[in-house]
Amino acid sequence: IKMKSNFIILAFLFFTWIGYAQDIDSILDEASFNAEIENSKATARNQVKVNLATLFWKTGSLSYERQLSKRWTIGITANYRPKGTASFKSQIHDVFGNKYKSYRDYAFDVDQLEYGNWSISPEVKIYLGKSSAFKGFYIAGFVKYEAIDLDYDLPIEFDVHAIVPLDGSLNPWSGGVYIGYQWKLGQNWYLDWQIIGGNFGGGTLDVSAYQPLTEYEQEQIKEFAADIQ
Repeated sequence: IKMKSNFIILAFLFFTWIGYAQDIDSILDEASFNAEIENSKATARNQVKVNLATLFWKTGSLSYERQLSKRWTIGITANYRPKGTASFKSQIHDVFGNKYKSYRDYAFDVDQLEYGNWSISPEVKIYLGKSSAFKGFYIAGFVKYEAIDLDYDLPIEFDVHAIVPLDGSLNPWSGGVYIGYQWKLGQNWYLDWQIIGGNFGGGTLDVSAYQPLTEYEQEQIKEFAADIQ
């Protein structure tokens, strides 16, 4: 049986990036060397960043940012998480309740979940300070596409520990804004603190069970989809 349910994304960002910048466009013509040398010493127009904070939830994150003008930049971020158990299980338990106290009324058992995902997110930034891009406070707007692959063992009969293995996929689109601050640490090194923000969007959760199902088991899966929604 396959069930679909809509959902809303709401996330807050507390990411810290370490970035390396290099002016890859400063190939100087020998005849114009003196005229261009001061420009080549200006802030580099390209940055590659690694997000260290996402490693805490087993995700690798790489970003590229390109300066367009004094204050405006564009960029793109790619994230990848190999399939595995969920991070921050205790926080998820706080949302859905404690299964060891009331298992019959428990809507979602994070211990039965494995998932992996990748995402891509183009963005645009405006830096608000008196300095050029890559320095000081900024506001960023972005859109994001994500592909999530998940496995979940759904408890059907708690007394006898009967389960139905489920395969699922989720492909949401979302968009949002965030604010941050970036410091220049050295000639080519930066620290980017994405302070707070959020994104809103939606998608479809497809859940499938590839085995013969009784009418009761089908109803349990439908209830599960409704609970997750």
